[in-house]
Amino acid sequence: MLHSIYRFLRLHKLTHRLFFWVLIFMFLSSAIFLAIYVNTDRKERISRADAQLQRTLDNQQEIIESWAHDRMSQLENLSELDEVVAGDKDSIFKTFQRYISFSLELEALFYIDEAGDIVIDSTSDSIEPTYQLNVKDKPYFQYDQGGITVSEEMYIRLQDETNVILFTSPVYGEDDQFQGIVLGAVNLDTINNLLKRTNLGISGETYIVNTDTELLLEVGHEQFDDKRRTEIHTAVIDAILEQKEPPKTYTDTRGDEVLGHYNPLFDDLFYIIHEIKVEEILKTHDKMVKTILLLGASIILAALLLIWFVLRDIQRSIANFTEAISTIQKGNYNYKIDKKTYENSALEIKEGIDIFDSMTETIRSNRQELTRLTEVDALTEAYNRRTFVKD
Repeated sequence: MLHSIYRFLRLHKLTHRLFFWVLIFMFLSSAIFLAIYVNTDRKERISRADAQLQRTLDNQQEIIESWAHDRMSQLENLSELDEVVAGDKDSIFKTFQRYISFSLELEALFYIDEAGDIVIDSTSDSIEPTYQLNVKDKPYFQYDQGGITVSEEMYIRLQDETNVILFTSPVYGEDDQFQGIVLGAVNLDTINNLLKRTNLGISGETYIVNTDTELLLEVGHEQFDDKRRTEIHTAVIDAILEQKEPPKTYTDTRGDEVLGHYNPLFDDLFYIIHEIKVEEILKTHDKMVKTILLLGASIILAALLLIWFVLRDIQRSIANFTEAISTIQKGNYNYKIDKKTYENSALEIKEGIDIFDSMTETIRSNRQELTRLTEVDALTEAYNRRTFVKD
């Protein structure tokens, strides 16, 4: 297997093979480290964002329900005023207009009698309502349940085409007989402003849907389409319908990967959904990965250059040894490697040079002795005939 790789890549030299395996090792170790880091850091960041998202959603739920409770308390106080209980239309109309002029949130107040007819409208210029309407069949006309109720039909249209949320409070006479309801309309911009201040991140978006998952409110930092959407179809909507936890991440209506959760509002009358783009969550993560890649590539390049210089030094030493051996093979037994060239070389190379010089000295000495033995007679120590013939 290894020989096949060497042949395919033409790695004939030892230093080239060493460099190849060092390169493979550095690449694999860096890739494994990066994969582990990316996976671990991504999960950790999403997990932290998930916990923060849930805290933000809980905060939004508390803010909305607290705000709604305050609005309903206002309506309850109005419904208990003496003029309202007495049914004095002129006083009620003046009280409503005065209340609206000082209220920062209420858009309009209506007094609806027990038959469901709107008899007082604070938006009218006179005591007579602008429109003669009967709302007995509307969901917010729920006097039979008693107490304060929040409308399931969260949106209606006023004369100025403003989206509002309705709050109601029943009116009872001195004999505790039902006389009608006080209905207050609050501009949804109030909720928008409340939720925008609590939205998580730049891409955080909040939705409020009813029990049929119809979209009632959409709040976000991004610019929405001019035409308001009436429904959304995402994994979190399926989770609401099935009353289960949504997946960790899912695709929103714009095709972006998001992290989202939902909480019930007003005893499961509505649901509030909060989402944030995974892209924003991992923005610093992606920057960190790019930085690590750039820094890692620079370190690997510097290491490879350093290794290449070391291997080149080893290759030069091997080449010099090979040249020296070739020189001796040709009969030049007086050849010696210049030690000054390797003054800064590794100890093993210096020791190799010493061993090589000692070996060549031994070979030269043995050759001289062999030459002497072949030319001098061992008994008489006189030059033999071979010496004279050679000459």
